Amino acid sequence: MKKAIQRVVSFMLVIIFATSMTVFGVEDALRNDDIPDLHPDFAELMLRQVPALEAHEALYQMFTVNDDGTVTYPDDFAGVWIEDSKYLYIAIVTSNLRNMSAYGSTLAGHEDVVVFVEAAHSLNELTQLRDEVFNMLQEASLPVVSGFVDMEGNRVILSLKEFDNADDIRMIDNFNALSLDMSDIIYLETIPAYYFKETESQATESQIEPSMLQRTLVGGQRIYVNGVPQTLGANGSGRFITSGHWLNQGDIVRPTAMIGQNGVVERVIFGNGSNGDFAVIRVDSGAGYPIHQSNIIRGGTNGGNRNITGITSNAPVGTLVSAFGQASGYVIGTVFSINTTFTASGITINGVTSVSLLSGSTTFGDSGAPWHTFTGQGNNWNLSGVHTGRDNWTGRVYFTPTVRFINHFTPLTSPR
Repeated sequence: MKKAIQRVVSFMLVIIFATSMTVFGVEDALRNDDIPDLHPDFAELMLRQVPALEAHEALYQMFTVNDDGTVTYPDDFAGVWIEDSKYLYIAIVTSNLRNMSAYGSTLAGHEDVVVFVEAAHSLNELTQLRDEVFNMLQEASLPVVSGFVDMEGNRVILSLKEFDNADDIRMIDNFNALSLDMSDIIYLETIPAYYFKETESQATESQIEPSMLQRTLVGGQRIYVNGVPQTLGANGSGRFITSGHWLNQGDIVRPTAMIGQNGVVERVIFGNGSNGDFAVIRVDSGAGYPIHQSNIIRGGTNGGNRNITGITSNAPVGTLVSAFGQASGYVIGTVFSINTTFTASGITINGVTSVSLLSGSTTFGDSGAPWHTFTGQGNNWNLSGVHTGRDNWTGRVYFTPTVRFINHFTPLTSPR
């Protein structure tokens, strides 16, 4: 095992320092319309990134989305990210540019916002490396909590819990014995467990108004599973989606803590090694009262509604995204990493997106909240994913991107 880790780390050290890239070309572009119901400090940035996100969705046509939500990339693809809320940077392996014509054909019409750069290692290569080292560190009883591919840096970044007691010192000794140089390859941060169950007073039947049982389901509203509140993400045809942690197939989803019924949990993706964290709910009142679904989600600084009219498959690093949770309300942030693997409460989850918040905060009960990006048209937004949880130490939050569940759930994108 020692030799295996030395081999991987030796490779990683090469990656850490192979960050220089060459720009092939770009032209300027800017759009200047007003976005309704958006914090003014972020309105221009949200609008500026629309052409880059449109180019990114076009790029995704080159990728294969597997049934489990994982993505298979071309061997020469090294990563993608947004800079200055304006340009889509696409990294291609330096020694293997044979598919440049394929990229050019796929991205026809988006030339003004696309920048191609060189990179030393492919995303497939780095992702495999991340998985190998993450697993090896776990096997060595070292407190690794997250890992992701830094696409712009063309390297792998791993995070460990802070070393602050005798047991941790022992782990450091193990770490050094395996010839791993922490200062060169690992960014250390404390990441506490972030899964929450909210405790609230449960309503009695006498407190429930009949109107509460005549449900119109919209993204961002409160729902309950086993008496615990969380947030409805978005509606599909006869289905809706939320986060999956601590849910079980067959659980009843209610509009209140104890009374009424919105649906039954049909599919849960959550557990050690799962690819994302989500649950698909089959709409079922259980008692004959009407349930209406729409493509509306709650959002905006004034609590207004927004229309979901499409999807953002897997918002790239640098994307400005927003969400609305039933407990905390409206938040805005920038995508910090994608396809992130992390461990909390003894469970390792793959394939989530981390976000650095710029406005607002998240808390208990926001799990399942709809993350979304602006389309550039009216009050129309693309569903980007559903909220998973929060890292209390760094302030970053996680969501499961749409690409992880699109094979099992299709959001409504027009009024009903």
